[in-house]
Amino acid sequence: MNLSDMADALGGLLAGGIGVKLIDGVLGRRRGRTDVLNQLEEISGRLAARAEVRMREVEQQLADYKAEDADRQMRQRLAAARHTAWDLQVRESLRALGVEVAEPPPLEVIP
Repeated sequence: MNLSDMADALGGLLAGGIGVKLIDGVLGRRRGRTDVLNQLEEISGRLAARAEVRMREVEQQLADYKAEDADRQMRQRLAAARHTAWDLQVRESLRALGVEVAEPPPLEVIP
């Protein structure tokens, strides 16, 4: 026995067509609510899956950026060390020629 058959059977017990319409309306609304809830659940599942994929992409981009930034910082530290050594060598060469030169200014090094 399906819902319509049950509504028809109960409708005979109630006040004719009005009872059938009342029961059918209540059962129809429940079915409609269930359909809406199922659709909302499906939509929220798809949105969650998309958000998870996007989150993995962003995490990968962040990891890539951090790796590139660490590499850039290392290159900058090495270049700063070479530059400081060169500055001191030029200063000493000029002093050997009798030219007084102040200490070279410090280079900004990213920690």
